[in-house]
Amino acid sequence: MAKKLIFIMVMFILAAFLGNIQGVCLAQPADNTKINKRDSDPTELTADQQGQTKEDIEITREIRQAVVNDESLSINAQNVKIITIDRVVTLKGPVESEEEKMAIEEKAAQIAGKENVRNEIEIAQ
Repeated sequence: MAKKLIFIMVMFILAAFLGNIQGVCLAQPADNTKINKRDSDPTELTADQQGQTKEDIEITREIRQAVVNDESLSINAQNVKIITIDRVVTLKGPVESEEEKMAIEEKAAQIAGKENVRNEIEIAQ
């Protein structure tokens, strides 16, 4: 009887996660439609357009290191896109708050210069 009950419980849990039963499954499917549409625009920068000069790579590396080392930032903030082309840094992606957005911009400005930073970071809702 106990084996049958355990089997039923395991099957229910498996069905909940695989079937994504509304209200039971904790993982909700991501809806990146707006972001995907935005990034398919040829005027929008994406990470694969990162500059390949030593200077661009070094600027991106230093900013990434500063962001990742800041333990006060959320995981989303630590994973923002940092794209450097001809010493101009573009920051993109979602963060939890205006404070995180500004903190990342400040780190980038300290490394690349304020006039060389384009902040396109969005506040997650």
